[in-house]
Amino acid sequence: MRRPLLTFVLGLVLATAGTATAAKLITGKDIKNGTITRKDLSRAVRAQLAKAGQPGPAGQPGPKGDSGSQGPKGDTGPQGPGAHSFATTLPNDGVEVELAPVGSGLKLAGLCSVGIVEVLLETTSGQSTFEGSGIIAKDSGVFASVINGNNVGIGFNAGTGYGHMTAIGRDKAFGGPLVHVEAGGFFTASGCRFWGTVTPTT
Repeated sequence: MRRPLLTFVLGLVLATAGTATAAKLITGKDIKNGTITRKDLSRAVRAQLAKAGQPGPAGQPGPKGDSGSQGPKGDTGPQGPGAHSFATTLPNDGVEVELAPVGSGLKLAGLCSVGIVEVLLETTSGQSTFEGSGIIAKDSGVFASVINGNNVGIGFNAGTGYGHMTAIGRDKAFGGPLVHVEAGGFFTASGCRFWGTVTPTT
């Protein structure tokens, strides 16, 4: 009876050892890095990996960033034409005198004589090529004038009274930009007083 019992015990020991070995868990220590490939995975896992992920919703805007530092100061631009003014008194001698520089082929002149105060915006050439318009006010009334090449200029003769002219013009033969002129004058027995401004344009 001893031989069969020994055989039974030996078989039982071998079976138990095999079961314990199979029941051992496989951990990361038992797998060499880089040895698991896609084909080693199950079909279900491979199907999940093949599905492209859907993009998530857009996130909330981030907080406003700080203002940047101020840039360097720019270069100073060229000086504009600028306006210039005048104020003068002329004697009663009947001589036409330039009151202020104008440009664009024009001159602004004043004349004072016995019983006359006169302001003229006219071409320096004396030709009838003035182009412009204006409004003239005298003690006798207000009137407008538009001239397009049929006169030497625009102006007023206020006699022994006073007058004022607002005008723009140029010598169209000379070319160049229009010039804006404000000029006034009044008569006295001791001479005529003139004043105004001239504003070139670009």
